[in-house]
Amino acid sequence: MTTAEQHFSHGNQLFVDEDYEGAIKSFSAALDEEDANAEYYANRAAAYYKLERHTDALADTRTALELEPTSHKALFRQGTIQFALNQHESARSSFYLARKHGGPEATTLIWMAKCNEQLGLPKDAVPQEDTIAAASGPSTSVPAPASAATPASTALRIKHDYYQSDAYVNVSIMIKGLSPEDVECVFEERTLSLTARLHTGADYNLELDLWNAIVPTESSVAVRKTKIDVKLKKASPVRWTALEGDGTAEAAVGMEPAEDVAKKRAKNLKSGKDWDALVVDIKKEEEEEKPEGDAALNALFKKIYGEGDDATKRAMMKSYQESGGTVLSTNR
Repeated sequence: MTTAEQHFSHGNQLFVDEDYEGAIKSFSAALDEEDANAEYYANRAAAYYKLERHTDALADTRTALELEPTSHKALFRQGTIQFALNQHESARSSFYLARKHGGPEATTLIWMAKCNEQLGLPKDAVPQEDTIAAASGPSTSVPAPASAATPASTALRIKHDYYQSDAYVNVSIMIKGLSPEDVECVFEERTLSLTARLHTGADYNLELDLWNAIVPTESSVAVRKTKIDVKLKKASPVRWTALEGDGTAEAAVGMEPAEDVAKKRAKNLKSGKDWDALVVDIKKEEEEEKPEGDAALNALFKKIYGEGDDATKRAMMKSYQESGGTVLSTNR
């Protein structure tokens, strides 16, 4: 692995850990070593976007596209940045090109529909050739944001977290008081795209490049009073070490499914080793061990109390209570 690749890999890990400042530094270090890599610019743009540094983010996507004009990753990220800046016509063209060059179809279509809604166009309208050319041009200028009368997408810092089982990854997004009609979610094999219409009129967007593959048809979203729950069906029962990734998670550590545990036990029984039975034997041996010192004395009193008649038990309890816990006698 080259020095540039090491910096890039470290930047990706910092991005997953939500250390976006650190990720930018690592991506910049990678670019210092290899300044003609489109992917390095595209990933740094994503980190800039997370910090709402839209001018820097847009400049990096432009540079990435100058180096690799058909990069659907750079085109898609350019579209999300343009949408946040209310450049809806340019954003629509970016998403159109991202889809054309192999980007996730369902997600890009959803974003194009969002742009059409902001532009007052039919949801399935496609951009004209002249606007497509403008969207892929070299300009990095950023116009002033639209007036408050047209609510824009927002990069609000809304917390999300995840946990997992061997079959599912569950993502919780902490937004209260929404209805199912306010939330739109698109699942693809390696991506999750969620949009929530907030009470302010703005949109909250969550775009994730997932750490490993999912089964879109068996994934779901539920809108609750205090949060949004997204349930991602894993394509394979492996442990995810992060929610987001760069598509290189095939060598993940496996989570042992229940059926595998059963197979192992059957194998042990076949080989003459029943480990569950061995555990029982060990516990039995522990019980049969002879205690020493105070433990031996306590064990003796327990034995006497357990085997004594009612009169003996009453005598022992009386002596213990009257002495304040210092004497235990069987004298009646």
